[in-house]
Amino acid sequence: ENDDNNHDQHDVQENDDNSNAKNNIHASFNNLNKDTSTQRSRTPSKAKHSQQQQHQQQQPMLNGRTFNTILKGLAQKGAISEALELSNEMKNAQIWDDITTNTLVKVAVSAGKFNVAESILTEQTSSVPPEKWRQNGQHPNVEAYTELLDGYAKAGMLDRALGTMQLMRQRGVEPSIVTYTCMIGALARAQKVDEAKKMLQYMSSNGVRPTLITYNAFISGLVASDGSITNNNNDDDASAKFDGLVNEALRLIGQMLKSKIKPNSVTVSVVVDALGKCSQPRLAEAKALVAKLSKDDEILEGNERVGTALIKTYTAGGDIDGALQAFRGIRKPDVIAINAFLDACCRCGKVKVAFDTFEHYFGLDSWKTSNGSTLRPDVVTYSILLSALLKKNIPGAAKRAQKLYNEMRDVHRIKPDIALVDIILTAMVKGGRLGLQKKDVKFTLNVLRDGEKLDWGPGAFEKRKRAVRAVMIGRMSEVWKTDEDEYGMISTASSATDTEDALFKRKGWNKVDSGFRLWGGGDETQPWLDMSDAPSDKSADAFLASKGWNDVDSGFKII
Repeated sequence: ENDDNNHDQHDVQENDDNSNAKNNIHASFNNLNKDTSTQRSRTPSKAKHSQQQQHQQQQPMLNGRTFNTILKGLAQKGAISEALELSNEMKNAQIWDDITTNTLVKVAVSAGKFNVAESILTEQTSSVPPEKWRQNGQHPNVEAYTELLDGYAKAGMLDRALGTMQLMRQRGVEPSIVTYTCMIGALARAQKVDEAKKMLQYMSSNGVRPTLITYNAFISGLVASDGSITNNNNDDDASAKFDGLVNEALRLIGQMLKSKIKPNSVTVSVVVDALGKCSQPRLAEAKALVAKLSKDDEILEGNERVGTALIKTYTAGGDIDGALQAFRGIRKPDVIAINAFLDACCRCGKVKVAFDTFEHYFGLDSWKTSNGSTLRPDVVTYSILLSALLKKNIPGAAKRAQKLYNEMRDVHRIKPDIALVDIILTAMVKGGRLGLQKKDVKFTLNVLRDGEKLDWGPGAFEKRKRAVRAVMIGRMSEVWKTDEDEYGMISTASSATDTEDALFKRKGWNKVDSGFRLWGGGDETQPWLDMSDAPSDKSADAFLASKGWNDVDSGFKII
């Protein structure tokens, strides 16, 4: 809470600073106009002239750099209206320059105002001749045009992106290496492989040599499309198409090597990961690629990014020995690499190995002997282990899961995310060991309380609470037989209200109206993620009748 307060205070201070800076700018402009009008109306005396000079010396000099700095701050905030207002004042004061154009276009693109960005470029594109361009030989506004092109590409407006490149040539703005790279990556993501190849050739023919970043954008774009391909109705065609894109990525690596461009860890990890996503994971090719490139590059050997990708590929192929070998080959595993190996163990049925690995790197004993190591688990670490535990329908699994969750929250101070809350609630709803005992009910309610603090979509959290409620009735009825008072459930209506009020006060629930009510039934076998309506109350009525509680006020709320 203190950290949150500090952040809030920092945000307030930052907003105040921006507001003060903006007010100072307007005041400066007003003073500038006022001084100008005064000079036109009369000539000051020597004494007043001396005072004005002294006053001007005390005031900070206002120039284009000052205002461009404020404009960049507005760009980071995405404050398009304020940025346009300030830029108009800069135009009137005749201090607009190319940096102003580039910055303002970035603000407009970030806000999705592509038409505003185009208007700015139409009015403000520099007409400076090439011999007076910057030292790097690039047009002063190539950055702005590239920003607009990339914005169109990321918004899926590929035709407009290509049109922006044509417009650049018409206005004498030669595309830079960044411009070409953005365009090639966009074409690759759209699975327009031939067009991306032609663009690669076109840039070379215009004297712009492709770089490592260009090839990485091309390769990443190719294999990043696996999601859209595999969602195709024809799975066989989709798999064959993705395999073809992976082959194209391998050919690009060969082209890089011929051009004396050395692949880096990003290049290799992206392709290795893609080999694991093929319909039949291509483990041998992944292993051979890493071995070949690591042989000639010491940086790649033992690299955590490459090793992590290799672990995932072996996991996809069900090869736990290969995953173990890849993990051991990493010089200094980070938490992402460790998580990948934990996932490999759990998926391949080696849960004990996963927990041994967890204890080795993240256990409290290892912390004491880590000599200041900053390696810490994250919510993904615990999600992997908790998911594996809750899937095992064996004695002790639920108890260990609860202990692990509490350790995450109380010892490591890690807050659960939506994915982890769903893992636990799904286990509760589907049954198994979790949910059979009173402590399981308490654990589930604690998870619900944590989940209530997360940013769910409209109605998503209420849907989960209804699902949990639908299955709790049958299970909790057996729990209440042994300890009804703890839940505020007694058999006489006369004292029910007092007991409920005491319980609500003790739990701090008097002012909470979360809509999650114990009374309500439903089909316990219904998949909870598919429940769109509240459960029927018929089963609840039957349950109440069986307990003789029909006259009891049913306003009891779990949370």
